[in-house]
Parts: sequence; C-alpha cells; structure tokens
Amino acid sequence: MSKLNDIYMAIVKEREFQDQKYGPVLQPAVSTHAGNPYIDGETQGPGGHELGTWLIILEKELEEAKKAAVHGGSKEMSGRNSIRSELVQCAAVWVAALEQHGLEE
Repeated sequence: MSKLNDIYMAIVKEREFQDQKYGPVLQPAVSTHAGNPYIDGETQGPGGHELGTWLIILEKELEEAKKAAVHGGSKEMSGRNSIRSELVQCAAVWVAALEQHGLEE
C-alpha cells in the first residue's frame, strides 16, 4: 500500500504545483450565455475550464509523455520531463477536471 500512497502523494504534490503555477481550480463551472465559466458573476481565472478544454490540456500532457517515452534516453527528458513525471502530470490534470466538475452521481 505504501507504493500506492507514494503515487497519490505525487499526484497531490503535482496538483499543488499546478495551482501555484496556474491558479486554483474554481468550481462549480457554470457557463454564461457567452460560454465563459463564472462563479457568482465573476469570470473564472485560468483554473476554470469546460470539460472539453480539460481534455485538450490532458491531450497536451499525453503528447509530452509520449515524447518522453520516445526520447527517454536524452538528458532533456529527465526531472519534470521524464515519462513518469509526465504521467503524474496527466493524472493531476484528470484530478483537476474532476475537482471542478465533480463526479456523476
């Protein structure tokens, strides 16, 4: 179970990093007539996205993970650019999307 805890903690740490870099995820996402999400009449910052936008962000992270897989032996594919780090970043994006939009009941 400790390996699973380590994985979850890595995802939590990455979510915290993403919040620091992009701003917190705001919820719930409610679209205005112009399509912009808002909370209590306020437009959301970079942390507020529609589900489709989260998928586009995730796709970008998956592309980075694939690049790391292909070029895994090169020096520039280490640290935050390693395949494992990119996979954690993907998981954190999934979590952020669910933070904002919740789970289906």
